[in-house]
Amino acid sequence: MVMLQRQPPLLINSLNPLHQIFTVNPDNFQNGIFLTDVDLFFTEQTEDGTPVTVSIRPLVNGVPSKSIVIPFSEVTRQASEASYDPITRTVSNGTKFTFSTPVYLPPGDYSLAVQTNDLSVGLYTNETDVEQPEFGAFYLPENNGNNVVSPSIRQSLELTVAATQSQRQEQVFHY
Repeated sequence: MVMLQRQPPLLINSLNPLHQIFTVNPDNFQNGIFLTDVDLFFTEQTEDGTPVTVSIRPLVNGVPSKSIVIPFSEVTRQASEASYDPITRTVSNGTKFTFSTPVYLPPGDYSLAVQTNDLSVGLYTNETDVEQPEFGAFYLPENNGNNVVSPSIRQSLELTVAATQSQRQEQVFHY
């Protein structure tokens, strides 16, 4: 069972992003994948055109890199408010972050980093009763410049990822 819940604002500042760890599984994608875009579901539109930046980062010693960004994986745009249906507990109308070129990720673990200076921005997350092997830890930013793993081990960002195994055939994954 997936339960969506509206969280208080999770994004603190552009120096300390929120991180969702994900895995490119070598059993499913032995040659890796090409990411084309990511949809995130914001609880409200950003104020006064404040940008939101999404990037893909490698893990260094098991934690998201603070300084290394995978080439071509950084996209900045304004967030728009997603639609939440309380009856079906689903969100729609996400904000699409399209990479300038497909981003190649060989099998391994990565972080989807989300950052902004708008303190009012929140993201929809989900909690599930079943383990999602493609997702790892969900790191929340702290004011001291560190990140802390979410106390709920089943919490992850609500997102949609478009990826291909080749440059021709796209698959969409909704989490």
